[in-house]
Amino acid sequence: MLVVTDLQERTELLTDYKDLARKHQVNGERSLSFTVFKTERNEHAFDLVKEESVIEYDGHSYRIKQLEELAVGAVPMKRVRADHVFFDIIDVYQYNTISGTKTISEALSFALNGTGISFIVVDSFPSVPLENFGDDNAAALFQKILELYGAEFDLVGNEVRLYKQIGSNTDFQFRYKHNIKTLSKTIKTDNLSTYIKGFGKQNDDGTYVATAEYTSPMAAIFGIRHAKPVYDERFTNNESLLEYIKSKLQDTPEISITIDFVDLAKAGYPLPRPRLGDTVYLIYEPLGIDITTRIMEITDYPESDRSPEVTLANFKQTFADVSIRYTKSEIEKIYNEQTGRIRYTVLDEAVKQATEALQSAQTELKFENGILAIDKNDPNNIVLFNSAGIGISDDGGQTFKTAMTGRGIVADVVTAGTLRGITVVSDDGAGNTVTIENGGFFSRQYGRNMVEITNYKTIFYDPGDYDPTPDYGITATISSEWKENNPEYRGFGIIGYKNYFSISKMLTEFTSLPLFQIDYDNPTHASIWTDEFYAPKKSFLVMKNNGAANYAAAVATDQDVANKYGGHLSKNALIYLDYWRFNIDPNAHYQYGTYTMADAKRVYAVFAQPTGSHAAFYNARAYSISPNGFTLYVTKNDPSTVVTVSAIDIQIMIIYEPED
Repeated sequence: MLVVTDLQERTELLTDYKDLARKHQVNGERSLSFTVFKTERNEHAFDLVKEESVIEYDGHSYRIKQLEELAVGAVPMKRVRADHVFFDIIDVYQYNTISGTKTISEALSFALNGTGISFIVVDSFPSVPLENFGDDNAAALFQKILELYGAEFDLVGNEVRLYKQIGSNTDFQFRYKHNIKTLSKTIKTDNLSTYIKGFGKQNDDGTYVATAEYTSPMAAIFGIRHAKPVYDERFTNNESLLEYIKSKLQDTPEISITIDFVDLAKAGYPLPRPRLGDTVYLIYEPLGIDITTRIMEITDYPESDRSPEVTLANFKQTFADVSIRYTKSEIEKIYNEQTGRIRYTVLDEAVKQATEALQSAQTELKFENGILAIDKNDPNNIVLFNSAGIGISDDGGQTFKTAMTGRGIVADVVTAGTLRGITVVSDDGAGNTVTIENGGFFSRQYGRNMVEITNYKTIFYDPGDYDPTPDYGITATISSEWKENNPEYRGFGIIGYKNYFSISKMLTEFTSLPLFQIDYDNPTHASIWTDEFYAPKKSFLVMKNNGAANYAAAVATDQDVANKYGGHLSKNALIYLDYWRFNIDPNAHYQYGTYTMADAKRVYAVFAQPTGSHAAFYNARAYSISPNGFTLYVTKNDPSTVVTVSAIDIQIMIIYEPED
């Protein structure tokens, strides 16, 4: 039964339709088509069938994207093609961008933000470096994610699930004189290439850490045909890059085989039904075909006896292929995602779907190796209950991806409001694990410790990148602290185990600008280094010696000075000490000299002090201070004093800001 809802949210049941068909592609189209005549029974719903109305069928929603209205005699008729509302996310635009090495979950969270779509990543995917990822519609970003991470997706209600490959490896056979009615074979060489180059992580000088090139043996047949080069910052190893670019090369003709087959399960035979993405056998003796291939497209007719059409292919359908029908300004490839608005929380939706599935099930029971419950509408769906446990299969009982036995529970996806346990372990089988136990969190990557949160402390481990002799030991800890001699004196501490502590500004994924750094490689002292400096009103460096604190250096800026000179120093302020042998006339009362400076942006203060045996007879001060220097006036304190020297020593201290 079809349910139609228009843009004004008026909803009616739709009857008297025919030619209902569903088309599903791997990483591609999910559409529904039908023809409906206006009758007395459906006239209340017929007018709601118009552009952008939503059609609900078999737990999925489709939005009308193509509508043809015509009349057969005096009877109005409409031909409808509707696409899954998953593709509505083309209307959501992500204006911001993100960069850096991101997991597929981080990329999806960004791309699907604001779409109303939830997602679950079922399989494990390596992190991928992203550069300015965003500034595009959510559908285009989703398509990029599928390409970058090599993922395939499936839809379950309002949830999108990501797999390395959907479907199962089955024993199902399409066979001549068994279940094949007609067969057609198409061969395309549009995308065929026999040569490809790859470039990995790039050095600062423009060279690459890893490079690779590959010529397919098929070049002997088709000649050298260049594919688009691969640039991927993830690779620092030539061999790994080579294997990757091999996987990206389409070096054989694209072969697709479309067959009409007899659905024996629909005819009442207790046989499994092939599903999208399944790997199956195709045996067709008249054309010499005996291969294993994948189901890349299925068109079925759920309310008629018409045979389903299946397309088998040796190449992957891309999400971009769906986009040809969609034209939006500035987008060449348009793809769609689902913004079906979720009225429930993730748990509520899962409970709702499970309840509806159980209540609406049409099941027959068999007593074979226990109790076997088989879905009458789809024999792929089986529940087995025996003394060993309970198993749930969606491939006719070949595998039980969801099972409960004495050894534990196995499931691809678990949705729970509260998940309780002594230990929780996430393990992708490649040395990447997350363990939660005893109140602690322990993360490992490539079999090595990465981060631990335990005992009121966060521990960070060294990844060893670019280190010729890595030890993968502790780099730093962050924790609560208190003084041993005064436990009520408490605080927050960062402890370093390596060479330095740094606070920096991120420039790119691989470069940063140090703003503040403490080097403690030498255990006898610590030094502070900085690229940029802001002078507050008062700053102090404190030196501790045998428990006593003394000021090692201090800078203080009065508010009047700060206001006069702009309130901050754009670079480090320097203190310059100089010694001037100042020539004098013993009989003169006032004398002056010019002090010249270079490379000064601002001069904040000049202090001059006569020194030596005749210092008591003179004082000195600076006037006309500028970045170019100043005038030094030297005055005899008592004009009547007789002085017999021709020069006096003057010490000078200058506080200034150097040029950029």
